[in-house]
Amino acid sequence: MPSRGLRRVFPQVRRLQPACLDIWGPNRARRKLARRGVAGHANLILRMCLTLASYENMNGRYNGLSLHRMDLTLLTVNGQFPGPLVEANWGDIVEVTVHNNITGPEEGTAMHWHGIHQQGTGLMDGVSGITQCPIVPGGSFTYRWRASTYGSTWYHGHHALQYGGGLWGPMVIYGPSHVEYDLDLGPVTLSDYYHYPYEKIASDAISTSNDTSVYAPNSNNHLINGMNHFNCSLAPANTTCKSNAPRASLRFKSGKVHKLRLINTSVEAMQIFSIDGHKLIVTTMDFVPVEPYEVEYIILGVGMRAEVLVKGNGDPTRSYYMRSRIQCAVTKVNETLGTIFYDETPSTIVPVTKTVAALPNFSSTCGDPDLHLKKPIYKKRVPKPDLTLLYDIEFRANASGNHEWLMNNVTFQADWSRPLYIEAVDGHAEYLKDPQHILATIPDDVRHVRVILNNHFSVHPMHIHGGDFQILSESDGFYNGSLKYPKNPARADTELLRRNGNLVVQFEAKNPGIWSFHCHTAWHASVGLYINFLVKPKKVQQSKIPDDVREVCAAWDDYRQLHGENALPFDSGLR
Repeated sequence: MPSRGLRRVFPQVRRLQPACLDIWGPNRARRKLARRGVAGHANLILRMCLTLASYENMNGRYNGLSLHRMDLTLLTVNGQFPGPLVEANWGDIVEVTVHNNITGPEEGTAMHWHGIHQQGTGLMDGVSGITQCPIVPGGSFTYRWRASTYGSTWYHGHHALQYGGGLWGPMVIYGPSHVEYDLDLGPVTLSDYYHYPYEKIASDAISTSNDTSVYAPNSNNHLINGMNHFNCSLAPANTTCKSNAPRASLRFKSGKVHKLRLINTSVEAMQIFSIDGHKLIVTTMDFVPVEPYEVEYIILGVGMRAEVLVKGNGDPTRSYYMRSRIQCAVTKVNETLGTIFYDETPSTIVPVTKTVAALPNFSSTCGDPDLHLKKPIYKKRVPKPDLTLLYDIEFRANASGNHEWLMNNVTFQADWSRPLYIEAVDGHAEYLKDPQHILATIPDDVRHVRVILNNHFSVHPMHIHGGDFQILSESDGFYNGSLKYPKNPARADTELLRRNGNLVVQFEAKNPGIWSFHCHTAWHASVGLYINFLVKPKKVQQSKIPDDVREVCAAWDDYRQLHGENALPFDSGLR
């Protein structure tokens, strides 16, 4: 798809009231306006509320799990699964008040804004034990940050595997486009799903069992935009299940070019997305615009996003399957289907498959075969690093027999009541030196940091907070010192570290704060596969902790004195 220069794709946004309102209707209307592009956009403060609650606490307003019509425990955002779309324009200030109404049992919580750089707002990153204490049951906290990047992403709970229970939703930051298209069809989320509570996923992963189906929990289904059929003969005993659950669908217009915003919101699964009879033109990876390239399918590890264009050149009298196939994951369902309809084609038309994009078997490596195609539009050189960090990743049972992931022979452990960022500002240097925090201090005069990861048998989608990185090498075996991509390498905030392989990335240490770098396979992070970078420590120590952030910790201290922390033994506390 040839580039025709940048164009404005900002929606017309009205100023919202500061109260917590149900604004999702107006937001959806704004997204439609965004398709036409509006010049002269002025940055606004957007205020919204997200209420987190257990399905049992919805008073019947959410009628079971429409995703595949099974009555299961579920966490919701504003009574929805997936959560509502959060939208803003590039440059806007976003204020989101999160209310914690989770019950059965009560838990603390925190909300992370995946991929948002948080330049100058590191305390708003939303990670329990790193940037904040958990929001207490019945409590609230307002996150405030600037949309300094644009594209497609998601928000999710970053506390106690809660996003695996449903605490997530899509997010779009509208900005300029370097390619032309006609219709923005919005987010297409790809996720795995488990028919048992998220607490069990964590406890199984940490368990002393030698059964891989226990410590590597199997997902039961996979969803597109929160929906899919399910074979009810596989449902657990005494579970209500109906086999006629709807599938996700999109509607194309003949001759038009459609934009899809693909987001992998899984707990573990690598998702491989394709549309029968159609090619995908990749234009953006994570928040990085790339030179457009055409593929039959696209591979997304957990947390990865892609914006793709699809030409409406199919037979308008037919319907077509969109597929998300699963490799490099433990699952009982290897494929999810949705439907593409054309124009006014009746939704009763069932797709007739003629051709399906053939997939090679990635399971031996689970790497990123398209990395060489991801050429950023805005080129950046690869400077010589001022600091190089090397981490060897291992998996083993500890002295108690519990499973754990280790970085340089240490497994990460968070203390929810003593967030590292607050401890750094308060000058508690000895606490920060505790090995279990796996905290690398990046001196203020260091600008470019190279990180080398050597891996063993399992794939890891590695995600950095507070910015993005250049991907310099990704290959089999331990790193041999040779850069595979020394010029204009791909940039991202999430990238796959293959089985028995290495990943070399480099980031610019310009954003003061404590930034996590972790595997986004939720139970790998839960079992300790987690690093933290303290960037510009002098500037961090000179900063001030706002009163509302300290009040969250004071409330959490009071709560845990009465109820405890509800953390599993040997659990890192972070996902």
